[in-house]
Amino acid sequence: MNDRVGEQYPFFQLARALSSGSAEKASKWRDVLSGIQTGELNIGDRTPVAGMPVWATPEIVRGGFATGAYAAGGSISPDEKRLAKELAFEISDIGRLRTALNAWHLTEEGLGRLLKMAGSGCFDAETPEETALLAVAVLMDTNPSAGEAILDEITPFFDRLRFYPSPAPFPRGYGVHVGTVGGLRQALSEMRPSANVVRQNATLTVWIPLYDRLVDLLAEPVNESWRVRAREWIRSYRKADRNDMSRRWSRSDGPFQRCRAALEHRLRKGNLPVGEHKYIDLVIARRVEKSGFGSERDKYRAEQAKQHVGVWLNALSEAVLERLDGLSDKSGIEDIDPILAPVGAKEARPGAGAGTSLTLGISRKVKRARFAPVGDLVAEGQITSPEVLAAILPQVTADLHASGFSTRSERAIYAALYRAFRLRRSLLLLDLQSQVRMEELPWASALLKRRTTSRNQAQISRAALREIVALALTHFPQVQFPNAMIEEMMGLARRAKIEAPLTRELAADIFMDKFAKSFDRAASLTIGRYGNALYGRYYGLPEHVSPGGLGEICSQRAGGRISDNWSVAWNGMVIEQQLILTSHNLATIFELVGLSDLDFDAMSRRCFDWICAKLQIPSHYPHTRLQTLKNAAYAWRQMIAFLSELEADDQRSVWNSLEATYKEQPPSLRLHFDPAMIGLREALAGGAPDQSGGQVFLGWTLDRHPFAKAIPWPDRPHLSDSRN
Repeated sequence: MNDRVGEQYPFFQLARALSSGSAEKASKWRDVLSGIQTGELNIGDRTPVAGMPVWATPEIVRGGFATGAYAAGGSISPDEKRLAKELAFEISDIGRLRTALNAWHLTEEGLGRLLKMAGSGCFDAETPEETALLAVAVLMDTNPSAGEAILDEITPFFDRLRFYPSPAPFPRGYGVHVGTVGGLRQALSEMRPSANVVRQNATLTVWIPLYDRLVDLLAEPVNESWRVRAREWIRSYRKADRNDMSRRWSRSDGPFQRCRAALEHRLRKGNLPVGEHKYIDLVIARRVEKSGFGSERDKYRAEQAKQHVGVWLNALSEAVLERLDGLSDKSGIEDIDPILAPVGAKEARPGAGAGTSLTLGISRKVKRARFAPVGDLVAEGQITSPEVLAAILPQVTADLHASGFSTRSERAIYAALYRAFRLRRSLLLLDLQSQVRMEELPWASALLKRRTTSRNQAQISRAALREIVALALTHFPQVQFPNAMIEEMMGLARRAKIEAPLTRELAADIFMDKFAKSFDRAASLTIGRYGNALYGRYYGLPEHVSPGGLGEICSQRAGGRISDNWSVAWNGMVIEQQLILTSHNLATIFELVGLSDLDFDAMSRRCFDWICAKLQIPSHYPHTRLQTLKNAAYAWRQMIAFLSELEADDQRSVWNSLEATYKEQPPSLRLHFDPAMIGLREALAGGAPDQSGGQVFLGWTLDRHPFAKAIPWPDRPHLSDSRN
């Protein structure tokens, strides 16, 4: 194990998993710790598991730690079991079965099935490895030596990894989807009616009828027929589900339970308990007065029964689940209209009668899994953050990257490979090592040699890059680009032949005081674009950054290291200065891609509104408060960059709007946040705010944050309340 990566973090995550009751997470973190302690895992390296190639997709948990397992390995999937049964393969030994299934796909019959899948697009691949034999199948016809080279690389791992896809009933639909059919099935299967609905229904269908019968029995004389009916009532009461009783029926001193006790006493003794005669007479009189007697009461109960909850979520979800039969768990829904239709006559069941419309909640779950243009999903609120947008972007960009292949089969395979590869979680890496690149996968490398890039494809990629950035900045201007989105931006920039030094956000807990060369270039672009602008004045940008000198400049701007002790907070301060000097890709994108048509005015206002709202969310927890301040400072930086894209008159107009909004904020916020507003006003006037006097809003600090008191504390005291 790399001795710079300790066991404290895995131990902490194991403790969290145990305290939350998550057996699966706890098991994975035990695997991480076991691998570290035995030396089987080399955390911080590109190949964390000894004996496994760099192209194999490791199972990764929070923080980039490998567990030692592999995404394409593990237990036998339902699809594999079905194929094994079809081929009469023994399934008791996973390694032998997986070897047999991998080998079968290389037989004439297996290759034929793979070619059919590739040609039709009717397959699913959750991991890159599951496209390997598809690539072999199409290459064997045109370039057998390339196919054999792939097999030389992957056959030693036939017993551990799946190199074949799962069959799908339909080819992938057009557009993107946020959720999957499998996720929708899971959500629907877990739907239950609320406890209040269950109790209300039980009251109307069980407890009120029981109470009516109970009062009738207490009003009648005791005889043999009465005894039979009283015993029958007691059996009915005991069979009823006590979990559905509201307090009205369960209270020991309430009328229902006192009457029940009186009935049982009368059945045993032949008379009512001493002192209960007047109470029982009163109950009988009140019931008759309220609901009548005989036919009069029947009419009253019929009206009351109309309050019965006729639509039950579990029954309605069961009807929808049946409509999903035949759809692939791993994909989305191309046509949701039949799924959203009211319950049909043949689907009707108790709780979901014919003509019943789906509830808003169920409809939302269904729509989350539908295929649609990405812009539509953002506008509808299905995509709620840049992180969600980044997660679905590979569905958009995969087809763009596959557009250079000449055959439909190759395009389908490469698009699936790309989508699966982008699902790989990043490894924790040290010494500026790079994450695995797709061309390092033997079958991806072989396919890429067959792809061409035309001028038209470069233009399409450039347009897609512009659209993605515009979507993110327009709808989520307050959030800096997440790393997953930056990966997609990098890929599109390469296809568009744009030399863009895009940079990822670095993790403060593993930062090693070094920045790659791309960070130097990004900083130079930022200084060139913003050095003499509002952004440069506000943050006091240097005149230039020499090659390899970014780390030293950031350290000095953070105040200079005052101790050799390792510190997450210090790392965060240095990284934040890097984010400022590189504008975290904003200057690069605006300089090389354009986007001058964005509404920077509205984006600036949205950032400020978000910051004011965010800083007013009460919290007891110190870590949450620090996270709030960091996110608000990053949003502030985005706002300064957007303002810097405006002309001076427009900047003043926006400032007037921000000031008006600020005056509407609570005095507690304005009291502590005034220095930041003063600093921005100074920069807008052409001056330079005090870089060390709290006039520049930063997210990281070694001491108590100067704006910490702007965040309110909840009214109720809390044990973790540790105000300074």
